[in-house]
Amino acid sequence: MTDSILVDGLTVSYERVARSDRTILFLHHNSGSSGVWDDQWNDPRLDGYTLVRVDLPGQGRSSRSHNPDADYTLPALGR
Repeated sequence: MTDSILVDGLTVSYERVARSDRTILFLHHNSGSSGVWDDQWNDPRLDGYTLVRVDLPGQGRSSRSHNPDADYTLPALGR
């Protein structure tokens, strides 16, 4: 299920499959999207985990910043 949250004025998209209290968070590389994790997302060996994958700001289904110099810094991406 795809959902989103608003963080500092940016919409950040993510998908979550809740299966357990043990969670694996998937973060993609620069200039990618959460789609790079499709193989892991569909792997039955991970059925015992809650899976969360995020589209970082400006990538995938997340919104793009109008102020990239401030919003795409490591501290800002961490928020």
